[in-house]
Amino acid sequence: MIKKVFKYKMCWESECKIQLPMNAKVLDVKVQNGDLCMWCLVDPYIKVTERVFRVYGTGEEINYPIDSSLNFIKTFFSKTFVFHVFEVAGR
Repeated sequence: MIKKVFKYKMCWESECKIQLPMNAKVLDVKVQNGDLCMWCLVDPYIKVTERVFRVYGTGEEINYPIDSSLNFIKTFFSKTFVFHVFEVAGR
């Protein structure tokens, strides 16, 4: 099985939907040249699926439906701000 590291641009909006190969593993999230990017270890030859991510700033209220869960992915810095990325499970 061949694996590669691919970069995906994310959005700063409340929900960011990204098409990723199934079983993609998020390795890192950082700002690169002003863009929010996610690097994932993927098998580029398998089916893709939509995954949903949310970005919250430190101190920001996290109002999410009680029947959904957020899985923590990564904390990253952008200038003087700190942000936290979560994946919405079961979507």
